[in-house]
Amino acid sequence: MRNFKVLRTLLLSSALIAPAALLAQQAEEKSSTTTTTTTTETNRYFDPTYKEYHVWNSNEDRAYHMYIEQTHRTYEDFPKVKVTEQTEYWKWRHDHPDKVIFKSETTEEPNK
Repeated sequence: MRNFKVLRTLLLSSALIAPAALLAQQAEEKSSTTTTTTTTETNRYFDPTYKEYHVWNSNEDRAYHMYIEQTHRTYEDFPKVKVTEQTEYWKWRHDHPDKVIFKSETTEEPNK
C-alpha cells in the first residue's frame, strides 16, 4: 500500500510539473531565436545606440555598400560583421538618411 502512495505522489507531481517545464522550454526557444542583433525571419537588426530595429531591404543594402566604400573597408555580409562594427554602421546611417544617400537618383521630372 505504501508503494502505491509513493507512485501516486510521483505521478501527480510529474503531471503538475510537466506543463510548467514545457512552457519554460518554449519561452527559452522563442527567446533564443530572437537575438538582440537580428531576427533571421524578418531581417531586422537592432541598433543599440538608438534602441530601435531597422528592416534590412534593398535601400539598406545599397546604403551599407556606400558605407563600406566611404570607410574603405572590405565587404562582409552585415550579419557576419562584429557587433561593434554594426553599431558604427548604424551611427553612420543615422547621419545619412535615404534623402541624403539617394538624392542623385531622385531627380524630378519637369512638368509637361
